[in-house]
Amino acid sequence: MEEYYSIKDVANICNKNKSSVSRKLTNLCFEIMDDDFDMHFKKQKGYNNIEQFFFNEYAVKYIISLFYKDLDYNIIKDMPLNQVLKKINTTKINTKLSNIEILIDLVSNPNSDTIDILNTISNIKSDFNKLNDEINLLKSLENKHKKDLAHMDFWIDKQNEEIDFLKNEILKRLKKD
Repeated sequence: MEEYYSIKDVANICNKNKSSVSRKLTNLCFEIMDDDFDMHFKKQKGYNNIEQFFFNEYAVKYIISLFYKDLDYNIIKDMPLNQVLKKINTTKINTKLSNIEILIDLVSNPNSDTIDILNTISNIKSDFNKLNDEINLLKSLENKHKKDLAHMDFWIDKQNEEIDFLKNEILKRLKKD
């Protein structure tokens, strides 16, 4: 049985948000997918019984090629999806940096498509949100570690006091004997 991916799954694979993927899927994209023998999509009830599109692996690779210009569909269509994901992950770091440069170029070009500008802004916002989430997670972990260290220091101090007390008690007994 062929596996199908929701728009949310495709967005996660592409490292984009769902709205960027939805905006990228124009009628022309659906026509291209419909005309291709390998690409399949279907509309069915998904999350919360809401009707949505689901895509097979070839359609996912086509959508990936829409976002990553260096990944041509005709080249990646025969690759396993996990290998395509590795290629995406190597370009992710460069993409985060170049999204701002792309936005500057798009805004300064009067012939730029508004959808491309919105996609780039969404991607930058998504990147910043992910960074903020990572920072918040690191801060919470740091606070937890500080509390753990304080608790360990307290426990070590108590153990040292107990050891000193026992040592003194043993020394007293030895002096008596």
